[in-house]
Amino acid sequence: MSAQQKNLSPAWGIITIVVTLACWTSIPLFLKHFTTLIDGWTANGWRYALSALIWLPVLIWGLSRNSLPKGIWKAAIIPSIFNALGQAAFGLAPYYISPGLMTFSLRLQIVFLTIGAAIMFVSERAVIRSPLFATGLVMVIGGTLA
Repeated sequence: MSAQQKNLSPAWGIITIVVTLACWTSIPLFLKHFTTLIDGWTANGWRYALSALIWLPVLIWGLSRNSLPKGIWKAAIIPSIFNALGQAAFGLAPYYISPGLMTFSLRLQIVFLTIGAAIMFVSERAVIRSPLFATGLVMVIGGTLA
């Protein structure tokens, strides 16, 4: 165990998990709250605009230093299509289902991400085949369906 690992507290892991869960559960609640004030396409527009502003400095930095990997834009096309479809569905979901069902249904994305990773990234296939990963995937599906 390295000196850096000895200084790590399990509290940071717990805090990270709690913050992640808070984010996963609060966003559907906020989106549902605003369904009476704005339509789903407007909500998606604001989400994408904010995301673009957050990523803009990173892109400008990478372009100015010529440090972006070659072919990154071409490589991003197919994942971007799936992401855009998923994000549109996420933004429209509060108009059709409850926030609780939306939150639990979001966990199913892990299954589809796994399938996509197995198709697109050869190096991920070994991880996906591991018994621990398969156990976790079964737990996700079981927890979502329960």
